Amino acid sequence: MTCAKAYVPALLVLSDGRRFGGANDCANPQASCPRAPGEGYAKCRSVCRQEAHAEIAAMATAKLAGADIRGGVMYIGWHRACPDCQGAMGAEGVRWVCRDSR
Repeated sequence: MTCAKAYVPALLVLSDGRRFGGANDCANPQASCPRAPGEGYAKCRSVCRQEAHAEIAAMATAKLAGADIRGGVMYIGWHRACPDCQGAMGAEGVRWVCRDSR
């Protein structure tokens, strides 16, 4: 199951054309989001048992397949990437495009 607040898909497209997807799936989904407005993502892990955000999940899937993700492009089906995901993608040399990017 996915996050009660919003389903966020991510698709990592590598320079060789391979594609790897991820989503913000939860092992313990809630009927409504337990986070208060402006609260960080700690409850995503502790309450919902979310392994990772969609972007991190897509990169992990690609790496498990032995792919070199540097130079890939992450397409995110949400209006932004959180600061942690931005940092992780930047460190891996992955560019990103958010759904509502202009």
